[in-house]
Formats: sequence, C-alpha cells, structure tokens
Amino acid sequence: MKEELLNRQAKRFKSVITQICFKCHSLLSRLMFRLLRSSRERGREYRGKEGQRSRVSRKKREKQRERKKERKRKKKKKK
Repeated sequence: MKEELLNRQAKRFKSVITQICFKCHSLLSRLMFRLLRSSRERGREYRGKEGQRSRVSRKKREKQRERKKERKRKKKKKK
C-alpha cells in the first residue's frame, strides 16, 4: 500500500518535472532564436557561450595591450 502510494507520487513528480523542463526548453529555444536573429541583423552571428567568452577575452587582451603601451611610454619618459 505504502509503496504503491510512493510510486504514484514519484510518477506525478516526474511528470511535473518534465513539464517544467519542456517549458524552460521552449522558452530558452525562443530566446536563442531571437538572439540569433537580432545578432545576424547586426552582422555578427551569436555563437552561444563560446562567442561571449571570446569577446570577453578580446577585451582583456586589449586592456593588457594598452597597459603594456603605457609602461613603454613611461620607460621612454624616464630615459
């Protein structure tokens, strides 16, 4: 009796979770589609997390370059 009740609850729980996951999945796919479309219109394709990562690292590299240039300028001024 108790086991049967637990099984029923587990099945109900599983169905609720799959419904939630499907909802999230559909929302995410819609969001991704919108992002893809908008980024294409701007002339840059959206590549998910990889694209974001490369953009961030590019910014970091540019900052490092700037710092390096500043250091060189300071050294030249000292001489």
